[in-house]
Amino acid sequence: MGYWDCKACGNKRIPGPERQCVSCGQPRSANVTFYTDDEAPEVDDEAMLARARSGVDWHCPYCSADNPAGTTSCVGCGAATDGKKTRQERVLLDAPPPPAAVAAPTTSRAIPIVAVLLALITGVWFLFFRTTEHTVSVTTKTWSKTIVVERLETQIGEGWSEDVPPTARPIDSTNKRRTIHVQDGTERVKVGQKDLGNGFFEDVYEDKPRMVDKEINATWVRYEIDRWISDRTLEEKSTDGREPPWPSFAAAARTREGGRTNRIELGLAGSDGESYSYGVEPERGTAYEVGKSYVAEINAVGAVRELR
Repeated sequence: MGYWDCKACGNKRIPGPERQCVSCGQPRSANVTFYTDDEAPEVDDEAMLARARSGVDWHCPYCSADNPAGTTSCVGCGAATDGKKTRQERVLLDAPPPPAAVAAPTTSRAIPIVAVLLALITGVWFLFFRTTEHTVSVTTKTWSKTIVVERLETQIGEGWSEDVPPTARPIDSTNKRRTIHVQDGTERVKVGQKDLGNGFFEDVYEDKPRMVDKEINATWVRYEIDRWISDRTLEEKSTDGREPPWPSFAAAARTREGGRTNRIELGLAGSDGESYSYGVEPERGTAYEVGKSYVAEINAVGAVRELR
């Protein structure tokens, strides 16, 4: 069974099939919202079931009466219908609760929690996004290029046979009992409700996997595998503004290049007496010159967000 609320007198939980408010007699409106809940009675009367399955109601544009599907004239004023249905069936996978007025928090915990969240958001904004402008001069300009050297290292690992990486080399294995989570058929699960558009609702079900724990014999494998790990970082840098060469690197057995960086780090002296640093890509960094002044946007933790 569904319900609806009368907007005219405020009467709540009027049985869905009732086409007029049981308190003031106002007809259901064309845009009435039906709802239901876990306390609503299940419909098992054959006549009511037939009514529920007959289809959506249609709304008379002349007298505002709701009419059951299949009727060709309005039960209120006798006006003919063109067969159009003004209501629609809709599936509610997460059935909403009955409409209710928004109440003020009843516990003392809500306000402190909101206050803490607002304080955190404000603090993050103040520390990292709110900036102030300072005049700064470039005192140093370090241009560095680095190459990470990786080394192929043989490591020992272990795990269930199906989880062993395909490039691993097994050393030994043992049989063990293992509990796994597997599918054992399917089960019908209620996933929501369908608003039939006439004051009734129908439960919606889906077939979902039924998962169970099962104990099996499995193979535990100890293996060795080669993995690339960071070994060292090579660097070339200059402090005179000129571009340095890339570090010299020749790949040897079981070594390779793991990645490169190319960056300019500026040392800045602020008009506020503080020292700052600003890292920038070479495409932009070459435009800054030692001894010249610029305007820096600096946040509350002393990080330069922009330099212009």
